[in-house]
Amino acid sequence: MRTNAVGDTYYFIYNRVIDFPQDMEKDTFAATEWRQHPEFPGGAIFDTGVHDMAAIRHIFGAVESVHAFGVPQQRDFAPYTVIQANLKFKNGVIGQFSFFTAGKEMQRPLIGLRIFGSNGMIYLEETSCGTVNVAYNDGRSEQIPYRPNRGFYNELLNFYKAAVGEEPISVPPELEYGDADTIFAILESAKTGKVVEVDRTREYALV
Repeated sequence: MRTNAVGDTYYFIYNRVIDFPQDMEKDTFAATEWRQHPEFPGGAIFDTGVHDMAAIRHIFGAVESVHAFGVPQQRDFAPYTVIQANLKFKNGVIGQFSFFTAGKEMQRPLIGLRIFGSNGMIYLEETSCGTVNVAYNDGRSEQIPYRPNRGFYNELLNFYKAAVGEEPISVPPELEYGDADTIFAILESAKTGKVVEVDRTREYALV
């Protein structure tokens, strides 16, 4: 996005799917009691979705407002089976974020993250796939490889380098607060049916 390879960004689609009921039976994060019966708002939607929102806000910046709808469920791990939000960003970009908590996406390729620009499109099937696909309007395409599942390593490496004065902290608390606040705004909008403002202050709009 920083190189403007696909031109001006028009909109994006991000579809996130987890099968929490099945994951509860495996040796995964979903097997923990505090995630199956959370006391914090949103349950799995917040616990997992906040990381997706961190990626979205890292790419597109501060969120102006959200409008969301959800399909309620009675199970403790999340208040909604699926929640879908339209997001409007301070820079004018709009996008759709969908989070499905209780099933599978059986068709390949997955919807994943698709960013539509004036000169082409960026596509990431899933965070662990190891390849970012870029397709240009003139017919060219390229595949950009990356090493997946390095988030914790890079986080700790950045913390160490910041501690010894080699580089600043990449993700300060203010950004993390904004990620969580956006998920809470999505949950509030799904509950009330109203548009909810997110990054309200001038200082935060510059993040």
